[in-house]
Amino acid sequence: MGGKKAKTVERNDHRLLCSDVLTEVFHRLPARTLASCRLVCKSWMSELTDPHFVHEHLKRSQQKLLLFANDKANDRSLAMVLADDTGATYQLTRPMASRSLFVHNSCNGLLCLGDSTGAVQLLNPTTGESATLPMPMYTAGSSQFSSCNWHCLGFCPSTKEHKVVHFYLGAHFDSFNVCCEIFTIGDKSWRQIGSFHGAPTDRGVHVNGAVYYLTKFRYIASSRINCLNLEGENFDVMTLPPRKSYGGHCSLAELEGKLCLLVVEGGHDNPPRTMDILMLDSGDKTTWTHRYHISLPWLMPSCYFTPKHTLFHEGKIWVQLLARNLYCYDPSSSSDELKMACPESEFPFSTHTFIESIVPLRKDYFIKQIHYSDVLLILGRQLHPKYGKPNRGSPETRGRGRRSSPAASEGREGMGCSISGLNALYDAATGGGDVWINERRFRVLRQIGEGGFAFVYLVREHQASADAARGRSPSLASEDGTYAMKKVLIQSKEQLDLVKEEIRVSSLFNHPNLLPLLDHAIIAVKSQQGDWNHEAYLLFPVYIDGTLFDNAKVMQSRKEFYSTIDVLRIFQQLCEGLKHMHSFDPPYAHNDVKTGNVLITHRKGQAPLATLMDFGSARPARKEIRSRSEALRLQEWAAEHCSAPYRAPELWDCPSHADIDERTDIWSLGCTLYAIMYNVSPFEYALGESGGSLQLAIVNCTLKWPAGPSPPYPDALHQFITWMLQPQPAMRPHIDDIILHVEKLMEK
Repeated sequence: MGGKKAKTVERNDHRLLCSDVLTEVFHRLPARTLASCRLVCKSWMSELTDPHFVHEHLKRSQQKLLLFANDKANDRSLAMVLADDTGATYQLTRPMASRSLFVHNSCNGLLCLGDSTGAVQLLNPTTGESATLPMPMYTAGSSQFSSCNWHCLGFCPSTKEHKVVHFYLGAHFDSFNVCCEIFTIGDKSWRQIGSFHGAPTDRGVHVNGAVYYLTKFRYIASSRINCLNLEGENFDVMTLPPRKSYGGHCSLAELEGKLCLLVVEGGHDNPPRTMDILMLDSGDKTTWTHRYHISLPWLMPSCYFTPKHTLFHEGKIWVQLLARNLYCYDPSSSSDELKMACPESEFPFSTHTFIESIVPLRKDYFIKQIHYSDVLLILGRQLHPKYGKPNRGSPETRGRGRRSSPAASEGREGMGCSISGLNALYDAATGGGDVWINERRFRVLRQIGEGGFAFVYLVREHQASADAARGRSPSLASEDGTYAMKKVLIQSKEQLDLVKEEIRVSSLFNHPNLLPLLDHAIIAVKSQQGDWNHEAYLLFPVYIDGTLFDNAKVMQSRKEFYSTIDVLRIFQQLCEGLKHMHSFDPPYAHNDVKTGNVLITHRKGQAPLATLMDFGSARPARKEIRSRSEALRLQEWAAEHCSAPYRAPELWDCPSHADIDERTDIWSLGCTLYAIMYNVSPFEYALGESGGSLQLAIVNCTLKWPAGPSPPYPDALHQFITWMLQPQPAMRPHIDDIILHVEKLMEK
C-alpha cells in the first residue's frame, strides 16, 4: 500500500514540474503565439486563460505603435500594422459592417472601434476575439442629441473591470450640457452616470483608471480639465497648469504612464511652430512639470493646427502630422526625424499605442483583485442554526493546508510549486483533487465562484475526517458533509496582511446571524522565481437561497414584495447580528452592510433566516479625525471598502475635525431596510437621472418613496428609515434603540 502511495506522489510531482517549466516558457512567448497555443489542448487552455497568468503576461509585454488604416473600399477586412522591427501586419475580418470605421482608443491590447452610427465594438487583434456592445442610449442618429459624441475604453485597476465611457452633447450645441453613460464589460446595458457643463474640446485620454478631457464654456478657449474616475464613476475638475497664456491649442496625451498637456503655438493665421509638453505629477495631481519643448516641422498647413496623435514609445515622442506622416523626436539627443508611414497605402491612418495581449473579452477575468470577501458563498443549504466558535489560534501556528495528500504536499514543497492555483483549478475542473485543512480532508466537487485571486469551491469532507471533526466540535460539522471553501492566491505582503486581518476579525464573532468562519489555514508555496508566496484556505457553510440582493432581482421582475412582518423579522435578525459586532470593546463596524452581504434562507411556515457575511471591511468603529489629511485617508479607504449606494455621508465628505463611530453602519442599515422593502437601495434613482449625482443625493439625504405593495407599507416604517438616515451622525440612533423600535413595530 505504501508503494502505491509513493507512485501517486511521483506522478503528481511530475505533472507539477512540467506545469512549472511550461508556465515559464509561456511567459516568454509573444501573445500572438499564445493565442494559437490555447487551441492545443484543454490543459494549455486552462493555464493560458488563468486570470493571474493573463495579468502577469500583460505586465511583461512591450508597448508598440499601431497604425490603423481604414480601407473604405474593402468590405471584408481591416489592415493594422505594428510600427516596430517586426512590421507585423494584422489582416482581420471587418468586425462591423460599416465602412467608416475608426479607433477610439486602445487599452490592455483591446481596441475600441466605432463608426458614424454610434455603434461600438471591442476587438483584440491578437486573439481575433471581438464583442459588439449594445447600442448606447443616445447615438449620433438620435433626434434628441447631436452627433458631437465620443467614446473611450478604460480599465479600473481596483475592480479589474474594463469600461467604455460615452460622452454626448445636447441637441443645442450652445447649451454645452454634456451627458455621460458608461458600459461595464460583462453587463447587458449602458448606465447613465450624470452630466456636467462644458463641452469637451478633444476625445479624452485614459490614464491609470481615469478618463481625462479638456472642456470649454461656450466659445471660450479650453479652461479646465475634467476627470471621470472609473472606480467610483464620479467626476472631478482640475485647473490648467499656470502659464503666461494659452493662445495656442491644447490637447491631452498619456506619456510615460502620466497625464500630459500639449500646448501647440500657432493658429489659423500661422502654422504651428512649437509644442510644449507639461506632465502632471501622479502624487498630488496638482503639480505640473514642463518636460519637453519641441520644434515642429513646416509641414502642417494652418488648418491643421493640432497634431492628430502624440505618443511616447521607446523613449521617443511620436507626433502624427496630417494623415500619413509621423514626426519622431528623441529627447535624449534632441534629434528629430520625419517618417512616412505606410507610403504604399492610399488611405489615411491613425496612430495608437498598443500592447499585444491575450486579454479576453470576458468580465470574469477582471473582477476585484484585493477585496476577497466580495465572493458570494452560496450553494447547498444552511447547515446549522447556530455555530460555536472554534479554538483556532494564530494563522502562523495553525496546521498547514495541503492538496492531494500529506505526503504529496511534502514532495511538492520540497521541489517548489509554481502558480499552484493553476493545478488546483485543473483538479477542480476535472472533479478531482483533495484539500487538507488542519488534518481535515475535503474532496473538491466543483468551482462555484471566483473573485480576483480568490476562488470558491464546493467541497465535501471525507467521512473519517468528518467523524473526527464531529468529535472535536459538533459546531464544525455539516449534516451532509458539504462546505464552501475559499482559496486565496496571495502574491504580496499587503494581500497577506489583508487575508490575515479578515481571518482575525471573522474569528472574533460568534452569533447565529453572522456567517461563521469554520476553519482556515495559510500555507507557503514557492514561485517560479524562487520567491515564497502564500495560499489561504477558508472554510464556510453553504447556502442555497442566495442573498437578499439576489432575491430582490427576482422579486422586482415579478413585482413582488415582502410582507410588513417579514420585512421586520428579516431586519430584526440583521440588527441582532450587527449588535453583536457593536457590543465589542472597542466596537466593531461592519462597514459594508448591504443586501448583497445578507444571505437568506427561506423556511416553510417561518420567516426567512438572515445571515450577515463579508467581514473583509470590518474594523474598529471609532476614529478621531483631526486633520484634512486624516479625513482624505478615511474617504479613500471608504471608497475602496464601502459600497457607494450604502455609504454614509461622513464617509463621502469627511470634515477635518470629526468623531466617526459605529453609526456609519446605522446609515447603511437604513438603506438596507429600504432595499428589503422596495428591492432597490434608496439613492440609486440618482444614477438614472440626467445630471443626477449619487453623492449629492446621499449627502443631502434626498429620499423618494417608490410604489410598493398593496396595501402599502405603513408610514411608521418610512419614519423609521428616515430616523436612521440622518445626515448628521450624532442624530442617528444606536443599534439598541433600533432593536427596541423594531420590537414595538412588530407588536403593532
